[in-house]
Amino acid sequence: MFNCFLEDLDIGQEIKVRADAFRYGKGASTAATREELGYMKMRVDLDKDFLKDRCEKVDTARFSFKLSPEQTYQPEMTM
Repeated sequence: MFNCFLEDLDIGQEIKVRADAFRYGKGASTAATREELGYMKMRVDLDKDFLKDRCEKVDTARFSFKLSPEQTYQPEMTM
């Protein structure tokens, strides 16, 4: 999905990003499995307020970058 989005943009175009981080459940944070991510995406697709209503918002990150043909854009998931 991310790379499909980038295909529709022009080289050199500035991309502005806002990413909100939410915690689901209690206890220590751990890296989610692909299955857990799929489940969370399904819940958000079914209920647009799922994150707001059922999760704790822990952070917001804002950044921007210019689309470059030399750069490979692969989303990274780190905890």
